[in-house]
Amino acid sequence: MALSKSKKRIKAIVDATRALTISTGKKFSLYKDVVIHSLDYDLGNITELFAFWAMETERLQSKVGRLELNLERLEAELDIEIRRKIVKGKIPKLTEAGIKHRIRLNKEYSKIEDELLIARRNHRYLLVAKMSMSMKKDVLQSIAANRRKELDDKSLMVKSHKGGDI
Repeated sequence: MALSKSKKRIKAIVDATRALTISTGKKFSLYKDVVIHSLDYDLGNITELFAFWAMETERLQSKVGRLELNLERLEAELDIEIRRKIVKGKIPKLTEAGIKHRIRLNKEYSKIEDELLIARRNHRYLLVAKMSMSMKKDVLQSIAANRRKELDDKSLMVKSHKGGDI
């Protein structure tokens, strides 16, 4: 049975949230935060939700930066180590591509590289979450404005029905 577009979107949100929870160890609930529960409740909490998702986005961006730096440092250390071994005759002479290949095969390098890929993916998820909170804010403001207009219109109709001045 094929899923409707909205169910596919919800499933994508749930999957992204699950991936974030697993990789960061924190419990996230993007679906719960994106859904509009009640106007008063959501208008009261949108700032907190936006701040939470924005801070998590920045925290993960910082992690991405740290991992990139760690990867660069490790690459430099491994490059020096490999070149020293070549000079000492412990390993055969290699081309630049050969040196890069040995670096990429290093277990620690691979581990950090995998962590970096996961962190980048999760950062993209959090950017979407932050954007979703901004869109939720816009929808809530629009709903609130429409409700005010409806109340004003009803108020005018009551005044005109009672014979009051308009």
